[in-house]
Amino acid sequence: MTWEQESTATSLIILNGFLVFFMQVGFIALETGSGRAKNVRNILLKNLLDAMLTTLCWWALGYAFAYGQSAGGLIGYSGFFYEGEVSGGQQRPWFLSFTFAVACCVIVSGCLAERTRLMVYPVYTVMVTAFVHPILVHWIWVDSSWVNTLSQCRVLDFAGGLAVHALGEWPLYSQPASHSYREPGSVTWW
Repeated sequence: MTWEQESTATSLIILNGFLVFFMQVGFIALETGSGRAKNVRNILLKNLLDAMLTTLCWWALGYAFAYGQSAGGLIGYSGFFYEGEVSGGQQRPWFLSFTFAVACCVIVSGCLAERTRLMVYPVYTVMVTAFVHPILVHWIWVDSSWVNTLSQCRVLDFAGGLAVHALGEWPLYSQPASHSYREPGSVTWW
């Protein structure tokens, strides 16, 4: 690859990362428009926490679990506290994969708007971006994962959509919004 081609590819990856990250603005608009006015501050703070916690978790653990050297096809075990390369693993652009991790959390944030307490939500964000999403990404995107070695056919994931949206579905089956269906006097922990 020539210098110009590599430069163009890098620029396009960064541009795509910014576009994916900018989706967060749209999700915030959707959440604030769908919720009650009294919860706008909570929604904004929750989405800011998403971006900050995802940055730390993806840098420290998530990227290594997703793209590090494979341990039996289940999880990556090298490249913690990402410094530019994952030894033995397949190199992926950190920023672009980070934006997909943020998108994963912000999609779920919309599902959980007005259903969770603000103090519980960061725990969810840490668990998803440090463990759940990276393991799913490892299974889908790494050639030596257990899913990709089951048969001659590989898992086909168009632009990361499977890894993001598979995790975005399960909170839909959580409890209904507290103001809609909850009986007076009932208590929930989340």
